[in-house]
Amino acid sequence: KLEIFENVKLYGIIDPYEVHKVISQCDISLLLSNYGESFPNVIAESMLYGTLPIATKVGDSSFIISNHGKCIPINSSPKYISNTIYNLSKLKISEYDEWIKKRERCRKFAENRFNINKIANQYRIIWNPKIAELVKKQQYKIKDNPKLLIYELNEVPRKLINLYIAKNKSSALAKLIKEGN
Repeated sequence: KLEIFENVKLYGIIDPYEVHKVISQCDISLLLSNYGESFPNVIAESMLYGTLPIATKVGDSSFIISNHGKCIPINSSPKYISNTIYNLSKLKISEYDEWIKKRERCRKFAENRFNINKIANQYRIIWNPKIAELVKKQQYKIKDNPKLLIYELNEVPRKLINLYIAKNKSSALAKLIKEGN
């Protein structure tokens, strides 16, 4: 027996300041869009509370979730969705300590990957033409999509950025990069 009325609460429209309180009390978050924004913030935001996400494969959902939740096909049947929820949540019942660890790994992953200071620093680095040129010289592919550049920056060896800082010690960008790391 699913005991839906005891275990699921539909809020409807709530005050924006209450959203984080509600998310922090959830075990699982659902984003079942057929289309949407390229980077659905709500997934990363819920993960910051250790709320395990289930989302349709829209935009960057798979990138955001990684292996800390579940991505499902667009237009999944209600039965498929309920089975996905059940499979993810049964760990809480059968192995509660592992459930807690999984939620904590989810939270730490999101905190590390989507840290505002880290992302702001990556933007500073990416948008500097000297860094971009240095990276190109080292055979790293830089795509035209700025969002992809951020994700690919993690592939740039730290020594390349340190090399830029060493060669341009007095530049404002070098100081910003150094402060951000």
